[in-house]
Amino acid sequence: ARGGVGATSVSVNSAWLIATELEQRVALVDLDLHFGTVALSLDVEPGRGFIDAIETPNRIDGLFLERAVVRVGKNLFVLGSESKLSQAPHLSAAAIDPLLTRLKTDFDCIVFDVPRSVALAIPELVGLSQTVVVVSDLSLAGMRDTLRLAEFVRNVAPKAKLLIVVNGAGQSKKGEIGIEEFEQHIETELSLILPSDLSIAAKSAGQGRPLVAVAPKSKYSAGLRPFSRELAGVAPSAKKALWRRVLGGNG
Repeated sequence: ARGGVGATSVSVNSAWLIATELEQRVALVDLDLHFGTVALSLDVEPGRGFIDAIETPNRIDGLFLERAVVRVGKNLFVLGSESKLSQAPHLSAAAIDPLLTRLKTDFDCIVFDVPRSVALAIPELVGLSQTVVVVSDLSLAGMRDTLRLAEFVRNVAPKAKLLIVVNGAGQSKKGEIGIEEFEQHIETELSLILPSDLSIAAKSAGQGRPLVAVAPKSKYSAGLRPFSRELAGVAPSAKKALWRRVLGGNG
């Protein structure tokens, strides 16, 4: 919903759990072509073929894609870019469609980390999704933009499952909106609330490993694990009471 609220963290950690614990082949695609941090979060260099795939989608085949993705462990594959700031790759629905078709052939699950600017510019990408996750904090601006994005998703992807995640709850208690007020304003029940743990987040960033790998028994991991199973279609999401217990309170 806003920059810096942790959508990339949710993407990376969910993809890692699906690939590692559920043993599905996962493609994790970073659509922030200039400033994306998916590869950085996993301590790998982004492949050099992603921009070529976007610029010349007619060339996308199994061999071409194999050169573009970067493998992280047994089942997780990253597709990203660190384009020069002087470059302006043309990201469009025409480029995404053949890429997605190819990815569906080779992978069990595809996770796109999508900046909101890209989502608005290429609504077709959102429309092709089976599940759309909007990540926010508990700020006033986050609440406003979550509501607006939820309306956008319902319009362009009426058949997609829409899930709202709050990340970093408790980081700034004095400035946070209450959970019930947040849900009432966005007119949707939150699917997951992930607590703030700055020490573990710093350790994760320093090691270049997902937070769920660094601290598998943390409250963050306990909340995200059943959520990732739902994303993969393995099990229903955790009940509301569970994530309230994960937070150690009643929200």
